[in-house]
Amino acid sequence: MTIDFNTVEFQDGDFTREEDFSDMIETSDSITLDSWISFYVTGLEDSLLIDFTQKFSGYWTYCPGDRWTPPDSDFELTENEIYINIVKIDDIEVEMTPEFENVVLSILLKEIEKSTKRNYHIRV
Repeated sequence: MTIDFNTVEFQDGDFTREEDFSDMIETSDSITLDSWISFYVTGLEDSLLIDFTQKFSGYWTYCPGDRWTPPDSDFELTENEIYINIVKIDDIEVEMTPEFENVVLSILLKEIEKSTKRNYHIRV
């Protein structure tokens, strides 16, 4: 059996996309979320499941403006970390080597960084 990690397709998940970080930071300076995501991968009977923790923080700056300048606000992301807890291939937990962790992290980050508003199970 050959597994092709270059052909992954999002299946399901409970995670927060990068584009939604700023909305969550409005209520708290730092957020830590237990998250998971699964993918269809060519060569697997079931799926690739990644259980991970997202930790991010940031702040908003606000300028009220004046008579000539309109008000303005900006969001600054100061921390964005991902900790991989468990990876399962076809419901079997696999050992994480540094090389495999880089592959999994790359797949995970591509999905988190996507800017789209499809019907995902996104924790907000």
